[in-house]
Amino acid sequence: MYLETMQDNLLLPFVGLMLLGGLYLTIKLRLYRFPYQFLGLRILSGTLDWKARKGKLSPAQAIAAGALYNASAGAALGAVLGYQLAGPGILPWVWISAFLVMPFELTLGTLSHRFRERGPGNLALTGPHWLMQKGLRATWLAHGFALVFALCAIVMGALVPASLLDATFFEFWDVPTSSLTILLLIALILIVTGGIRRIGRFTRYASPTFFVVAVIATVLLLFQSITHTSPPDSGFLKQMAHGFFPRTPTEGLQISLGLACYWCFAAGGGGTLATFAGTIRTQHSAKAGLATLPATLLAGFVSSTLTVYLLHRAGPDVLGFAFGPSAGWLAFAALGALAIIVTLGATAWLYSGWQAARFAGGRSGGAGYIVLFLVSLVSGGFLLELEKIDLQTIIALGAITFSLSGILAMTAAILRSRTAGLELQLYMETDQARSIITRDLLLLFFHALPGNTVSRLFGWFSYTRFPRPIMRVILRVFANSYRINLDEMEGTLEDYRSLNLFFTRPLRAGVRPVDRAANVVVSPVDGMLSRMGPVEDGLMIQAKGMMYSAADLLEGSAFAPGFEGGQYCVLYLSPQDYHRIHSPAEGRVLGYSYQPGRLFPVNMLAVHGLHGLFPKNERLTTYIDTGRGKIAVVKVGATNVGRIRVTYDRMRTNRWFRRPRAVNYEHPPTMERGAELGRFEMGSTVILMFEPGTFRFDPEIKDGTRMQYGQRLGVLQRRGRK
Repeated sequence: MYLETMQDNLLLPFVGLMLLGGLYLTIKLRLYRFPYQFLGLRILSGTLDWKARKGKLSPAQAIAAGALYNASAGAALGAVLGYQLAGPGILPWVWISAFLVMPFELTLGTLSHRFRERGPGNLALTGPHWLMQKGLRATWLAHGFALVFALCAIVMGALVPASLLDATFFEFWDVPTSSLTILLLIALILIVTGGIRRIGRFTRYASPTFFVVAVIATVLLLFQSITHTSPPDSGFLKQMAHGFFPRTPTEGLQISLGLACYWCFAAGGGGTLATFAGTIRTQHSAKAGLATLPATLLAGFVSSTLTVYLLHRAGPDVLGFAFGPSAGWLAFAALGALAIIVTLGATAWLYSGWQAARFAGGRSGGAGYIVLFLVSLVSGGFLLELEKIDLQTIIALGAITFSLSGILAMTAAILRSRTAGLELQLYMETDQARSIITRDLLLLFFHALPGNTVSRLFGWFSYTRFPRPIMRVILRVFANSYRINLDEMEGTLEDYRSLNLFFTRPLRAGVRPVDRAANVVVSPVDGMLSRMGPVEDGLMIQAKGMMYSAADLLEGSAFAPGFEGGQYCVLYLSPQDYHRIHSPAEGRVLGYSYQPGRLFPVNMLAVHGLHGLFPKNERLTTYIDTGRGKIAVVKVGATNVGRIRVTYDRMRTNRWFRRPRAVNYEHPPTMERGAELGRFEMGSTVILMFEPGTFRFDPEIKDGTRMQYGQRLGVLQRRGRK
């Protein structure tokens, strides 16, 4: 009774502050504008993201780690509580309130990133407590919040997941809850001992797996609930509309409590998501805040709607439909999704609570918190199994601790909203934030498309040998579509039995004379020189307002540091170009480095829209020692590039099983200028990099110059000469 009274007294101020404060922040930050939500989706998709650096998370990794559990299982539990209190009428209120929770998440995420600290080993120390201490200069408030939040994390991250396991595995399958919590404890130790990097890697693989399994389980559950239950007394939409407007103060109170319960367990505005947003790798704090918006929309619209509809349709039997032994494949899909998401959720709460405990108690406080969290997880499993504690008590504890920490966090967000607004304004003025909807939708499609799989399938098709009449038509259509100069190739169309052989066709002798002047560097390919210049501060220009680093591009090679401060140029090969790659200068092939990656397109749309494009893509780099300096020949993979091959090794790219590799030869093979170095099995990009003071571009070469293999690109010079 005492817990219920305390819970009710805290939930009403929590939901009142959330609604009124959210409306204030929405107007102040102008979050009623659609481009903000779309920009958040772009950030989360990775289209504006640079390649990963050590100790940092991408926006997708950070937000998935911090919000996926709360936006799915947490939101579902909150929707169950809201439905019990207010019926289907709670759903429109959840939809409306989602837009009012977003400004809190954006503000807290932005300011957690803005005021984060760097600890030992470049550790990111972040969370709303740093905002309170550094932004508000209220140390007492920061420590109070940190202590309450750490306690909340134990309840939400240890006891609530244990109760979910108890309500499913133990209730329907008679699997001991204590055994499951011990397994979860082992998984947590393996994940969190690797720090934020391992959490990011775990999230990277667990999140898409969860989505696939969850979609399968949801489809099966909807089908089964519709086909195995009688129709409800009245339509879902009618009941939802009927319950939306409270007719008595009691109904209004029930809606308020239901809404508060929903956002407590969906963790809206409480600090978990903000803690992970503070770990995002970016120079723009507002970018970290904007990345939180899609997670709030997922919780407020998808999870809530599905849960409320299933409760309306199947009633209390919905758990039996999902997890019961008679559910068949549905049970396995639902249990698999639950196991993945509970592990993600426990990891997220453990890490965010550890950040708060470390702030309040230093290293010893953080270590003690981890022990307390893990002990609470296992002991909670035993107590639930022995029926010494029940789900109702855990829910009350979760609502109390979260609403109290949420009130403190939301108050801090309102008080420091001006700083968040300035950060947002600065970011919106950058080239990165400018949005062209039609272009950006296509870029989002590129990110959603499984480029590696598509490229392998296209590669398989390109290797297929069709009957000569069919092959002749295919090649003729391809050649006409891309205006390929057939007079330059060796042989005739009839000589090529597959698309791949035609893509990698040789040229007739003498068609491309190679410049033989002393110390000349020639173009290794036919293509357009799209960008050239110096590597300044370790950065290279991709397009206006968009950079990428030489260290990311040459990742994994011991030769990489030698190219800092040198020169580079980018040569783009279109489908009409000759696809073989030749050595730009004579020298010794010291070795190569290979980095698996995505296979995004490398056309102008992608170059001007996908940040950090070249380091994201698969690439194979050859290192040539010319005697006057080294040249890195970076061969970048792209969509529909079946493979990249080289002539000096058996190495080839885009295999099913890929791993980074760096090879240095004990006996380097020699390579003549203009000799064949490798080939693209479709068009792509070559980037040449030169060590500082060893190369000078030809004065006639400019950005946008159309180059041919063998044409003079510049001159090698002795180190230090201008």
